[in-house]
Amino acid sequence: MYHIQAVEGALVLFNSLPQSKQETVFKEVTIRYIKLLKSHSISRSTKAGERARGGELAFNLTTLIMVARGKDCVAKFYDSNLVSALVNTVQWRYDPKTTIDQDSIAYWDATTTQCLQIIAQILYQEESTLINAGIQVRNLKNSVFMVARAGKAPRKAIDFPSALKLVSKNGEAAAKISSQRILAHFDNK
Repeated sequence: MYHIQAVEGALVLFNSLPQSKQETVFKEVTIRYIKLLKSHSISRSTKAGERARGGELAFNLTTLIMVARGKDCVAKFYDSNLVSALVNTVQWRYDPKTTIDQDSIAYWDATTTQCLQIIAQILYQEESTLINAGIQVRNLKNSVFMVARAGKAPRKAIDFPSALKLVSKNGEAAAKISSQRILAHFDNK
């Protein structure tokens, strides 16, 4: 709950903060998002407390990531680590074996849509910008996301291109269009 409130406050103040503070906030947001995804993709009953309202927190974090898009002071943080987490979110959400609490489904769907929009925006940059950020399209196509399961060996989640195809058929409008743009970019590479 405290994290949700903190991120909501950061959303309100973000654009009025000095650039150095925007950079600090954004760096923490990306770290927090990566940790949040890991805690939700590990299916352990002991993590249930960490998962409470996680969808809402994920939505607020990705909203801040979208708000910061295009700011020079945080551009260096749109790197392969962040993009991998966004890709992994799509893989986790559209994996056929993923189960999400009913209260969180709308938040995770909205989060996934924002992830797709951010990925599509990032991929439609100059090639040199992607290279400088360490983002390789080939690695995104072949991204493997392991999902841990209590008492069982970890397994691979759905591959990213297959998840994109599912979204382009069954997703809501913004997710559908973003996934189609990403797939088109993959086809051109």
